[in-house]
Amino acid sequence: MKKPIDFINEQNILAARTQVVLVWVIFLLCVCLAPWYNTWIELLLIGLPAAIVPTLLYKLMPEKRVTHVSVGLSYMVLAALMIHQGHGMLELHFSIFVFLAFLLFFRDWLPIVAAAGLIAVHHLSFNYLQGESYNVFVFPTKS
Repeated sequence: MKKPIDFINEQNILAARTQVVLVWVIFLLCVCLAPWYNTWIELLLIGLPAAIVPTLLYKLMPEKRVTHVSVGLSYMVLAALMIHQGHGMLELHFSIFVFLAFLLFFRDWLPIVAAAGLIAVHHLSFNYLQGESYNVFVFPTKS
């Protein structure tokens, strides 16, 4: 008979495996957005590491909390990348809420809070940088 901790570990591993697959699906969406505004460098420097890190953590320790948090942070980095790739397109902001909902599969508050904190800091800092005319995008520019 399985112990409760075995069941919890199995569920955590299943959740991590599913979430890592979703990270790579989101990365492929970013690949599709790259030709739009020629954001290939951002894709390789930001998107690729954001997909690789949770994948490596999943391979090393799939049931650990650090893996779950890394997936949440990866989701928000990829959401921020998508928003940047779309030059602040408001519709791409909805990906944040979708990705936060995916994190419910972990049944843990920490990945959600970490991801929400990261995207909040991203929006505050990138809003400032965009206002200072840096080449970053978080909201649509007035043309």
